[in-house]
Parts: sequence; C-alpha cells; structure tokens
Amino acid sequence: MSSIPAILYKYADLETAEVIIQTKTLRWQSPYELPEPFAVNSAKSLMIKDDVLTEALAKFVASMIFTHSLPFKDTTNPIVKAIIRWRSTDRFDTEDEAKSVLTDLLQSTILKQQEKNQEMLEHWDYYLDHLRILCLGDKPDNLALWQNHANNYNGVAFGFEVDPEYDDGAPQKPEKVKYAEQRPVLTDMRAQIEDMLGIRRLDPKSMFSSQFLVKSKAAVTEQEWRCLRVMPEQQVMMADVKTHNDFNFDPENLKRVYLGCNIESEQKIKLMNSIKEQLPKTDIYSCSPNMNQFSLKVEKIHSGK
Repeated sequence: MSSIPAILYKYADLETAEVIIQTKTLRWQSPYELPEPFAVNSAKSLMIKDDVLTEALAKFVASMIFTHSLPFKDTTNPIVKAIIRWRSTDRFDTEDEAKSVLTDLLQSTILKQQEKNQEMLEHWDYYLDHLRILCLGDKPDNLALWQNHANNYNGVAFGFEVDPEYDDGAPQKPEKVKYAEQRPVLTDMRAQIEDMLGIRRLDPKSMFSSQFLVKSKAAVTEQEWRCLRVMPEQQVMMADVKTHNDFNFDPENLKRVYLGCNIESEQKIKLMNSIKEQLPKTDIYSCSPNMNQFSLKVEKIHSGK
C-alpha cells in the first residue's frame, strides 16, 4: 500500500483557480463529470442472463462432484452440503449427467442471486448519484497534470496538507489510483459463483469504490490520487446542481500555490496579489521550463506569514 503524501495537489485552470482563491472552496465532482467514460458504465457486468448463469453454476457444481478434493472451507452452504452428499453416495456417474440434472435443481439459487444482483444495481445507481470525487496529484511538477488539468501550464497547482482529521473540502482519506490494461468490473461469472457457494461474498463497498480507483495505463504519467465521499441524501438534494458539491476548506490547510509557466506576467501579478490577500499564510511558487530537460524549475517567490 502506498504511503499517503503529506501534501497533495489540485491542478486547475486560471478561471477555476480564481474561484478556489476567492471562495476558499474545492469542487468535488460527480462520477458523471469525470473525463473518462468507463466507470459509470460498469453496471453491465451485473446483467448476466439467467440461462448463462445457470449453465455456469451447474458446470462448476458438476465439476466439484468429481474433483479430487473440495476447495470449500465453509461447508454450511446448502449447495456445498449437497455436493458433499452427492460425492459420498455416488449420485452421478458423469459430469454431463450431473450438469443436466443440476440445471433444474439450481433454479431457485439462480433466482435468489438475480434478485441480489438487481438490489446491487439499485445500490450502484444510488452510489453514482451520491458519490463525489476529488482528483489530485502527488507532485507540483507533474507535466501530464499541468498539460491536461491546468490548461497546458496556463493554470495553478494548489498544495493541500493531508490530514485524516479534516472534515471539510480539503483532501481526506486519499487513495492512489492504479493503472491497468483491463477495466475493473463490478462482478464476473467467477465472483457470482463464489458468492452463491459462500466461498467469497460480494462486497458492494469495495466493488463500487474500485471502479473509480483504476484508470487506463495511457494515463499512468499522471500518478493520480483520489478522495471519494458518499454524500447524504439531504446534501445532494439541497445542492444547486446534482453533478458536484463545493466544499469550503480551512485556508491554513492550503500550504502552497504553484503558478504555471505559461501564465502571462500581468495575470501572474494579479494572481499573486489575490493569493496574498485571501490566503496570507500560503507560500507562492513560480514554475519555469528547465533548459536541458523536460522538467520544471520551481522557485519560491513569496513566503506566507
């Protein structure tokens, strides 16, 4: 598990930066506002047809009747009990015979599982509507974040102290994003079968959050961190819009502000004055391109009080 950095950085364009400075708020986004379209479409993995699920479960149970040793630690599950009984009585001669009989016997189990999946779909829809996400970086000189999230270096990076005691708009309980070729799914056939047999229960909490903590390897240079917060119904309903929530942060939590290397001089002076007035305890840094490599040179230009 990655250790949590002492400071995480919110990258923003100039317009958003001015709002953060003046209002002392951070916008936590709905999943529907994220630039990538993948996570919000994960529910399809729960939509497994009855006949497909039945065939897969019957095939697995039939194989367990004839396997050398059983993998089950918990033998209280009704299907596991039946498997043990059928093994002891030589109920079936072949896997194909067992599978044909089991297809009918397992119908009630499939029905209960599909009801559970439907309930999980409803929970997923609720989760999507109430989840808010704060996207951050762990360094102030990340070129990909400056380019993609700070208007091509014509923006600002805000450095917030991370503290588990915070209960405001500042970063709290951040989790490091992983990067992979394959998308995470809410569930798959194996997970469904293991749940029905009591091998490993489906855990909606971890299943849901994981959808927003894995991104494509194409974005690996961003090295993103995310904070996830599930909003109470009342706060979602009271918000002016349903796609985000703006939370105030304690100005003392904002330790550093980095000004992008493409900000024009006049705009940079204006920003500095605004930061000094609104956030007097915050240090200000200026970024400029290094001459001999693809990196940024960072220089402190103002120390907070």
